[in-house]
Amino acid sequence: MKRKAKSRLSTVLKKYHTGMEQSITGKELERTLGIRKDTVQKLVRQLRADGVPICSSASGYFYAETRQELTETAARFNRQISTMMKTQSKLLDAAPDEKEKIVMVVPQEGLKLSLNIQSLRRG
Repeated sequence: MKRKAKSRLSTVLKKYHTGMEQSITGKELERTLGIRKDTVQKLVRQLRADGVPICSSASGYFYAETRQELTETAARFNRQISTMMKTQSKLLDAAPDEKEKIVMVVPQEGLKLSLNIQSLRRG
């Protein structure tokens, strides 16, 4: 079922929504494909992970027509990652029970780093 929905989503975007000018909202995709919003988002993530050039903007999802569209979507992802990492850092700074420990997840590499501040100070 999921594989069929994933294929349908890819086909619909490529056939009818290529280029930013032809974007479609998530809500419209929900109605068109008969699936929930979270399913649309999950399928888009899976297709992107498979290398399917699906972009998004404030106006919705679309199949990439140009390298520039891909670059703009990637730049937006980088801004989101940066914001999340700053938020993560602030949350960890606020943790009352582990002030001496920093934990950072680097999403691009799937790494989890754990550093003891005192060992860094000793140097």
